[in-house]
Amino acid sequence: MPSTVTIKPRIVEGLRREALALSSEVAVTFAPLPAPAAPAGKDERRSVMAQEGLRAATTLIAALTWLDAYQAFFRREIGRAELSHRTRLPAAAAPSPQSHRLDPAARRLCDATRQFHERLSRLDETWRLTAPCTSAASEALQRLRERMKRAPSDPRAPSNSTGDTRDPISPA
Repeated sequence: MPSTVTIKPRIVEGLRREALALSSEVAVTFAPLPAPAAPAGKDERRSVMAQEGLRAATTLIAALTWLDAYQAFFRREIGRAELSHRTRLPAAAAPSPQSHRLDPAARRLCDATRQFHERLSRLDETWRLTAPCTSAASEALQRLRERMKRAPSDPRAPSNSTGDTRDPISPA
């Protein structure tokens, strides 16, 4: 595993294009089938198609949300703490036990969707393990330190009689 992982805008845009292409295929492949001639509840293939189509669509929506958060981060619309909060990629749904009833093309598409999600999950996990640990509190402390450095000194403030020049907010 590399020591650091850099997610670049070009990578995110390529993954986003791939997710959109998969989304289009899912929409076409899992479009509602015509009403069956059999009574409601008897058409298992229709039910399986609907279930797997919903699983694939939900997986891709989560992936696109993850990718959109990175795009917002690169445009500086959100900070690192918010990025960390917004990029919690949920686990992909497992295929239903009836997925073997799908036609081969639909099964391949469901597999491709799960594989795409697994790639994003690995990228996300690796990035989280190598990214600098940040939180909203640490960012707030950093902003406070910067404001304190810029603020004019107050003559009424207690003086530091020990001569200690350490930052009073910094951890020891």
